[in-house]
Amino acid sequence: MQNLSASKGKATMRLMRRSKTRLIAAIAALAVGLLWASAAPAQVSSARTIRFVVPTSPGSNADTQARVVGESLQALTGQIVVTENRVGAGGSIAAAAIAGARPDGQTVGFQGKAYLLFGVEFPAQNFDPLRDVSPIAFISRGAFVLVVGASSNFTSLKALIDYARTNPGKLDYASAGQGSTSYLSAERLRAAAKVNMLHVPFKGSPEAVREVIAGGVHFTYIPAAMSKSLIESGRVKALAVNTARRSILLPDVPTAIETGLPNANYESWLVALVPATTPGDIQEQLNQQFNAAIKAPAMAERFAKLGVEPEPMALMALRAFVKAEYAGALDLDRQLRVKSP
Repeated sequence: MQNLSASKGKATMRLMRRSKTRLIAAIAALAVGLLWASAAPAQVSSARTIRFVVPTSPGSNADTQARVVGESLQALTGQIVVTENRVGAGGSIAAAAIAGARPDGQTVGFQGKAYLLFGVEFPAQNFDPLRDVSPIAFISRGAFVLVVGASSNFTSLKALIDYARTNPGKLDYASAGQGSTSYLSAERLRAAAKVNMLHVPFKGSPEAVREVIAGGVHFTYIPAAMSKSLIESGRVKALAVNTARRSILLPDVPTAIETGLPNANYESWLVALVPATTPGDIQEQLNQQFNAAIKAPAMAERFAKLGVEPEPMALMALRAFVKAEYAGALDLDRQLRVKSP
Protein backbone atom coordinates (compact mmCIF):
# COMPACT_ATOMS: atom_id res chain seq x y z
CA MET A 1 0.00 0.00 0.00
CA GLN A 2 2.84 2.34 0.87
CA ASN A 3 4.50 1.64 -2.49
CA LEU A 4 1.17 2.29 -4.25
CA SER A 5 0.71 5.57 -2.36
CA ALA A 6 4.25 6.62 -3.18
CA SER A 7 3.72 5.87 -6.86
CA LYS A 8 0.52 7.90 -6.89
CA GLY A 9 2.30 10.76 -5.18
CA LYS A 10 5.12 10.75 -7.73
CA ALA A 11 2.60 10.67 -10.58
CA THR A 12 0.73 13.61 -9.09
CA MET A 13 3.98 15.58 -8.76
CA ARG A 14 4.86 14.85 -12.39
CA LEU A 15 1.39 16.10 -13.52
CA MET A 16 1.73 19.23 -11.44
CA ARG A 17 5.19 19.94 -12.87
CA ARG A 18 3.89 19.30 -16.41
CA SER A 19 0.88 21.61 -15.83
CA LYS A 20 3.15 24.29 -14.44
CA THR A 21 5.42 24.03 -17.48
CA ARG A 22 2.43 24.32 -19.82
CA LEU A 23 1.12 27.34 -17.89
CA ILE A 24 4.49 29.08 -18.11
CA ALA A 25 4.66 28.35 -21.84
CA ALA A 26 1.14 29.70 -22.34
CA ILE A 27 1.95 32.91 -20.45
CA ALA A 28 5.13 33.32 -22.48
CA ALA A 29 3.23 32.82 -25.74
CA LEU A 30 0.63 35.37 -24.67
CA ALA A 31 3.35 37.88 -23.80
CA VAL A 32 5.03 37.41 -27.18
CA GLY A 33 1.68 37.82 -28.90
CA LEU A 34 1.00 41.06 -27.06
CA LEU A 35 4.49 42.28 -27.87
CA TRP A 36 3.99 41.59 -31.58
CA ALA A 37 0.57 43.23 -31.49
CA SER A 38 1.99 46.41 -29.96
CA ALA A 39 4.88 46.45 -32.44
CA ALA A 40 2.71 45.78 -35.51
CA PRO A 41 1.88 48.81 -37.72
CA ALA A 42 -1.37 50.57 -36.82
CA GLN A 43 -3.99 50.11 -39.51
CA VAL A 44 -7.35 51.56 -40.42
CA SER A 45 -9.89 48.87 -39.59
CA SER A 46 -12.02 47.89 -42.56
CA ALA A 47 -14.90 47.12 -40.19
CA ARG A 48 -15.20 50.68 -38.86
CA THR A 49 -16.90 53.77 -40.24
CA ILE A 50 -14.76 56.54 -41.71
CA ARG A 51 -16.11 60.08 -41.46
CA PHE A 52 -15.52 62.74 -44.12
CA VAL A 53 -15.73 66.33 -42.85
CA VAL A 54 -16.55 68.75 -45.68
CA PRO A 55 -16.39 72.56 -45.26
CA THR A 56 -19.10 73.38 -47.81
CA SER A 57 -22.85 72.98 -48.20
CA PRO A 58 -24.46 69.74 -49.45
CA GLY A 59 -24.50 69.74 -53.24
CA SER A 60 -21.45 72.00 -53.54
CA ASN A 61 -18.52 70.92 -55.70
CA ALA A 62 -16.27 69.92 -52.78
CA ASP A 63 -19.14 68.06 -51.14
CA THR A 64 -19.91 66.15 -54.35
CA GLN A 65 -16.25 65.27 -54.86
CA ALA A 66 -16.01 63.97 -51.29
CA ARG A 67 -19.08 61.78 -51.76
CA VAL A 68 -17.81 60.42 -55.09
CA VAL A 69 -14.44 59.54 -53.54
CA GLY A 70 -16.25 58.07 -50.53
CA GLU A 71 -18.27 55.72 -52.74
CA SER A 72 -15.13 54.51 -54.49
CA LEU A 73 -13.22 54.12 -51.21
CA GLN A 74 -16.09 52.17 -49.66
CA ALA A 75 -16.17 49.81 -52.65
CA LEU A 76 -12.43 49.18 -52.37
CA THR A 77 -12.01 48.85 -48.59
CA GLY A 78 -15.42 47.77 -47.32
CA GLN A 79 -15.45 50.68 -44.87
CA ILE A 80 -18.68 52.60 -44.42
CA VAL A 81 -18.10 56.23 -45.39
CA VAL A 82 -20.32 59.01 -44.04
CA THR A 83 -20.10 62.69 -44.95
CA GLU A 84 -20.56 65.49 -42.45
CA ASN A 85 -20.92 69.11 -43.60
CA ARG A 86 -19.33 71.60 -41.18
CA VAL A 87 -20.11 74.87 -42.92
CA GLY A 88 -19.03 78.35 -41.88
CA ALA A 89 -16.15 80.85 -41.58
CA GLY A 90 -14.86 80.09 -45.07
CA GLY A 91 -14.13 76.47 -44.16
CA SER A 92 -12.07 77.15 -41.04
CA ILE A 93 -14.67 75.56 -38.74
CA ALA A 94 -14.27 72.26 -40.58
CA ALA A 95 -10.48 72.58 -40.52
CA ALA A 96 -10.51 73.10 -36.74
CA ALA A 97 -12.75 70.03 -36.37
CA ILE A 98 -10.20 67.91 -38.24
CA ALA A 99 -7.29 69.27 -36.20
CA GLY A 100 -9.11 68.28 -33.01
CA ALA A 101 -10.32 64.85 -34.17
CA ARG A 102 -8.95 61.53 -32.86
CA PRO A 103 -5.76 60.68 -34.80
CA ASP A 104 -6.91 57.17 -35.70
CA GLY A 105 -7.49 57.56 -39.43
CA GLN A 106 -11.27 57.36 -39.04
CA THR A 107 -11.87 61.10 -39.58
CA VAL A 108 -10.71 62.74 -42.81
CA GLY A 109 -11.28 66.34 -43.80
CA PHE A 110 -11.53 67.89 -47.26
CA GLN A 111 -10.13 71.37 -47.84
CA GLY A 112 -9.33 73.62 -50.74
CA LYS A 113 -6.22 75.74 -51.12
CA ALA A 114 -7.78 78.44 -48.93
CA TYR A 115 -7.09 76.45 -45.74
CA LEU A 116 -3.43 77.44 -45.99
CA LEU A 117 -4.40 80.98 -44.93
CA PHE A 118 -6.85 80.14 -42.12
CA GLY A 119 -4.18 80.92 -39.53
CA VAL A 120 -3.93 84.43 -40.98
CA GLU A 121 -7.62 85.00 -41.74
CA PHE A 122 -8.88 83.59 -38.42
CA PRO A 123 -6.10 84.13 -35.84
CA ALA A 124 -8.45 83.51 -32.89
CA GLN A 125 -8.66 79.83 -33.87
CA ASN A 126 -4.90 79.42 -33.44
CA PHE A 127 -4.86 77.06 -36.44
CA ASP A 128 -1.62 76.20 -38.19
CA PRO A 129 -2.01 74.37 -41.54
CA LEU A 130 1.38 72.66 -41.25
CA ARG A 131 1.40 71.94 -37.52
CA ASP A 132 -2.21 70.88 -36.86
CA VAL A 133 -3.18 68.81 -39.93
CA SER A 134 -1.42 66.58 -42.46
CA PRO A 135 -2.43 66.08 -46.11
CA ILE A 136 -2.92 62.41 -47.00
CA ALA A 137 -4.33 62.67 -50.55
CA PHE A 138 -4.43 65.13 -53.42
CA ILE A 139 -7.96 64.93 -54.81
CA SER A 140 -8.18 67.27 -57.79
CA ARG A 141 -7.52 70.56 -59.50
CA GLY A 142 -10.31 72.67 -60.93
CA ALA A 143 -11.45 76.10 -62.02
CA PHE A 144 -13.72 78.61 -60.33
CA VAL A 145 -15.75 80.81 -62.63
CA LEU A 146 -16.60 84.48 -62.26
CA VAL A 147 -20.34 84.75 -62.89
CA VAL A 148 -22.83 87.62 -62.98
CA GLY A 149 -26.61 87.48 -63.05
CA ALA A 150 -28.34 86.94 -66.39
CA SER A 151 -29.80 90.47 -66.24
CA SER A 152 -26.42 92.08 -65.49
CA ASN A 153 -25.12 94.71 -67.90
CA PHE A 154 -21.64 93.19 -67.73
CA THR A 155 -20.82 91.04 -70.75
CA SER A 156 -17.06 90.68 -70.22
CA LEU A 157 -14.48 90.83 -67.46
CA LYS A 158 -13.05 93.98 -69.05
CA ALA A 159 -16.44 95.72 -68.76
CA LEU A 160 -16.70 94.72 -65.10
CA ILE A 161 -13.21 96.05 -64.31
CA ASP A 162 -13.83 99.26 -66.25
CA TYR A 163 -16.94 99.84 -64.12
CA ALA A 164 -14.94 99.31 -60.94
CA ARG A 165 -12.32 101.82 -62.07
CA THR A 166 -14.84 104.52 -62.96
CA ASN A 167 -17.04 103.84 -59.91
CA PRO A 168 -14.64 103.29 -56.97
CA GLY A 169 -16.14 101.22 -54.15
CA LYS A 170 -19.43 100.52 -55.94
CA LEU A 171 -18.64 97.07 -57.34
CA ASP A 172 -19.41 94.28 -54.90
CA TYR A 173 -18.92 90.53 -54.88
CA ALA A 174 -20.38 87.62 -52.94
CA SER A 175 -18.29 84.80 -51.48
CA ALA A 176 -18.60 81.64 -49.42
CA GLY A 177 -17.01 83.53 -46.55
CA GLN A 178 -13.73 85.25 -45.77
CA GLY A 179 -10.84 82.91 -46.48
CA SER A 180 -12.81 80.78 -48.97
CA THR A 181 -11.63 80.12 -52.54
CA SER A 182 -14.33 82.41 -53.92
CA TYR A 183 -13.13 85.18 -51.60
CA LEU A 184 -9.44 84.75 -52.45
CA SER A 185 -10.18 84.52 -56.18
CA ALA A 186 -12.03 87.85 -56.07
CA GLU A 187 -9.35 89.45 -53.91
CA ARG A 188 -6.66 88.30 -56.31
CA LEU A 189 -8.66 89.89 -59.13
CA ARG A 190 -9.00 93.11 -57.11
CA ALA A 191 -5.27 93.32 -56.49
CA ALA A 192 -4.37 92.52 -60.12
CA ALA A 193 -6.80 95.11 -61.50
CA LYS A 194 -5.92 97.68 -58.79
CA VAL A 195 -9.54 98.48 -58.00
CA ASN A 196 -11.70 98.71 -54.88
CA MET A 197 -14.52 96.20 -54.41
CA LEU A 198 -16.93 95.50 -51.55
CA HIS A 199 -16.95 91.98 -50.09
CA VAL A 200 -20.33 90.45 -49.15
CA PRO A 201 -19.82 87.10 -47.35
CA PHE A 202 -22.36 84.26 -47.31
CA LYS A 203 -22.57 80.83 -45.69
CA GLY A 204 -21.55 79.00 -48.86
CA SER A 205 -21.36 79.15 -52.65
CA PRO A 206 -25.02 78.16 -53.23
CA GLU A 207 -26.18 81.08 -51.07
CA ALA A 208 -23.74 83.50 -52.73
CA VAL A 209 -24.76 82.65 -56.28
CA ARG A 210 -28.46 82.90 -55.39
CA GLU A 211 -27.87 86.50 -54.37
CA VAL A 212 -26.03 87.20 -57.62
CA ILE A 213 -28.89 85.68 -59.64
CA ALA A 214 -31.35 87.85 -57.70
CA GLY A 215 -29.32 90.95 -58.57
CA GLY A 216 -28.38 91.83 -55.00
CA VAL A 217 -24.62 91.49 -55.64
CA HIS A 218 -22.67 92.09 -58.83
CA PHE A 219 -20.63 88.86 -59.11
CA THR A 220 -19.18 85.80 -57.41
CA TYR A 221 -16.79 82.95 -58.13
CA ILE A 222 -18.23 79.43 -58.14
CA PRO A 223 -16.89 76.00 -59.20
CA ALA A 224 -17.09 75.23 -62.92
CA ALA A 225 -19.54 72.36 -62.46
CA MET A 226 -21.95 74.54 -60.50
CA SER A 227 -21.77 77.30 -63.09
CA LYS A 228 -22.31 75.03 -66.11
CA SER A 229 -25.95 74.19 -65.35
CA LEU A 230 -26.68 77.80 -64.36
CA ILE A 231 -25.18 79.07 -67.61
CA GLU A 232 -27.09 76.56 -69.72
CA SER A 233 -30.36 77.47 -67.96
CA GLY A 234 -29.74 81.17 -68.64
CA ARG A 235 -29.56 82.19 -64.98
CA VAL A 236 -25.97 83.49 -65.00
CA LYS A 237 -23.30 84.63 -67.45
CA ALA A 238 -19.69 83.46 -67.15
CA LEU A 239 -17.04 86.14 -67.66
CA ALA A 240 -13.76 84.40 -66.79
CA VAL A 241 -12.12 81.47 -64.98
CA ASN A 242 -9.57 81.89 -62.19
CA THR A 243 -7.04 79.42 -63.63
CA ALA A 244 -4.06 79.89 -65.94
CA ARG A 245 -5.73 77.74 -68.61
CA ARG A 246 -9.36 77.33 -69.65
CA SER A 247 -11.64 74.88 -67.87
CA ILE A 248 -12.18 71.47 -69.49
CA LEU A 249 -15.87 71.90 -68.67
CA LEU A 250 -16.21 75.45 -70.06
CA PRO A 251 -13.73 75.75 -72.92
CA ASP A 252 -15.42 78.89 -74.31
CA VAL A 253 -14.93 80.92 -71.12
CA PRO A 254 -11.67 82.93 -71.21
CA THR A 255 -9.13 83.18 -68.42
CA ALA A 256 -8.49 86.46 -66.64
CA ILE A 257 -5.00 86.35 -68.12
CA GLU A 258 -6.48 86.40 -71.63
CA THR A 259 -8.40 89.57 -70.78
CA GLY A 260 -5.21 91.43 -69.86
CA LEU A 261 -4.79 90.64 -66.14
CA PRO A 262 -1.72 88.35 -65.95
CA ASN A 263 -1.67 88.22 -62.15
CA ALA A 264 -5.37 87.54 -61.60
CA ASN A 265 -5.30 83.72 -61.63
CA TYR A 266 -5.81 81.77 -58.42
CA GLU A 267 -5.23 78.04 -58.97
CA SER A 268 -7.62 75.99 -56.85
CA TRP A 269 -7.33 72.39 -55.64
CA LEU A 270 -8.77 69.96 -53.10
CA VAL A 271 -6.90 67.76 -50.63
CA ALA A 272 -7.81 65.27 -47.89
CA LEU A 273 -6.43 65.90 -44.40
CA VAL A 274 -6.07 64.13 -41.04
CA PRO A 275 -4.89 65.37 -37.62
CA ALA A 276 -1.11 65.91 -37.70
CA THR A 277 -0.60 63.45 -34.83
CA THR A 278 -2.03 60.56 -36.87
CA PRO A 279 0.64 57.79 -36.98
CA GLY A 280 2.75 57.79 -40.11
CA ASP A 281 1.81 54.24 -41.13
CA ILE A 282 -1.89 55.14 -41.01
CA GLN A 283 -1.24 58.23 -43.14
CA GLU A 284 0.64 56.12 -45.67
CA GLN A 285 -2.14 53.54 -45.77
CA LEU A 286 -4.78 56.24 -46.28
CA ASN A 287 -2.71 57.78 -49.08
CA GLN A 288 -2.57 54.44 -50.89
CA GLN A 289 -6.28 53.78 -50.38
CA PHE A 290 -7.35 57.24 -51.56
CA ASN A 291 -5.05 57.08 -54.60
CA ALA A 292 -6.54 53.70 -55.52
CA ALA A 293 -10.06 55.08 -55.09
CA ILE A 294 -9.29 58.09 -57.29
CA LYS A 295 -7.70 55.88 -59.98
CA ALA A 296 -10.72 53.55 -60.17
CA PRO A 297 -11.92 53.24 -63.81
CA ALA A 298 -15.27 54.95 -63.30
CA MET A 299 -13.79 57.96 -61.51
CA ALA A 300 -12.33 59.77 -64.55
CA GLU A 301 -15.77 60.32 -66.06
CA ARG A 302 -17.29 61.36 -62.73
CA PHE A 303 -14.54 63.90 -62.10
CA ALA A 304 -14.87 65.25 -65.65
CA LYS A 305 -18.56 65.95 -65.05
CA LEU A 306 -17.54 67.99 -62.01
CA GLY A 307 -15.11 70.01 -64.11
CA VAL A 308 -12.05 68.91 -62.13
CA GLU A 309 -8.99 66.86 -62.92
CA PRO A 310 -8.00 64.06 -60.49
CA GLU A 311 -4.33 63.96 -59.58
CA PRO A 312 -3.23 61.10 -57.31
CA MET A 313 0.00 61.96 -55.54
CA ALA A 314 2.40 60.00 -53.32
CA LEU A 315 2.58 61.12 -49.70
CA MET A 316 6.06 62.66 -49.74
CA ALA A 317 5.38 64.53 -52.99
CA LEU A 318 2.09 65.79 -51.55
CA ARG A 319 3.77 67.13 -48.41
CA ALA A 320 6.38 68.96 -50.48
CA PHE A 321 3.64 70.40 -52.71
CA VAL A 322 1.63 71.71 -49.75
CA LYS A 323 4.69 73.31 -48.13
CA ALA A 324 5.50 75.12 -51.37
CA GLU A 325 1.89 76.22 -51.77
CA TYR A 326 1.87 77.47 -48.17
CA ALA A 327 4.85 79.74 -48.85
CA GLY A 328 3.10 81.06 -51.95
CA ALA A 329 -0.15 81.60 -50.04
CA LEU A 330 1.60 83.72 -47.41
CA ASP A 331 3.19 85.80 -50.15
CA LEU A 332 -0.23 86.24 -51.79
CA ASP A 333 -1.74 87.33 -48.47
CA ARG A 334 0.91 90.02 -48.09
CA GLN A 335 0.06 91.29 -51.58
CA LEU A 336 -3.69 91.29 -50.92
CA ARG A 337 -3.35 93.26 -47.71
CA VAL A 338 -2.09 96.20 -49.76
CA LYS A 339 -5.43 97.77 -50.59
CA SER A 340 -5.96 99.43 -53.94
CA PRO A 341 -6.51 103.21 -54.01
